[in-house]
Amino acid sequence: VGDSADGIPGIPGFGAKTVAALLAAYGTVEAIPRRSADWTVELRGAMRLAATLDGKREEARLYKRLATLATDVPLAETLSELHWRGARQAHYRALETSLGALPQPPRFRGG
Repeated sequence: VGDSADGIPGIPGFGAKTVAALLAAYGTVEAIPRRSADWTVELRGAMRLAATLDGKREEARLYKRLATLATDVPLAETLSELHWRGARQAHYRALETSLGALPQPPRFRGG
């Protein structure tokens, strides 16, 4: 399908419904048969889609890899060390001073 936010263009002609139908039937892009005659899913323009995918299969694998979150990356830090504890106040105040502290927005006083 692609992902414009991440700069992944996707494969031309493959929208969300087409991809959802194919992945529901085959599970992965690698498992989608090359020929539309071998597809168990009926899609409009299946011959054209199969030809497009066949010509761009390597790109599809690359896009899949780019969009897959890696969960097996070794970390030098522990999860506890990576836990967000808020901004370091001294660093924040120094930055605030160097930028010329912005005025605080007025607070809402309910009532």
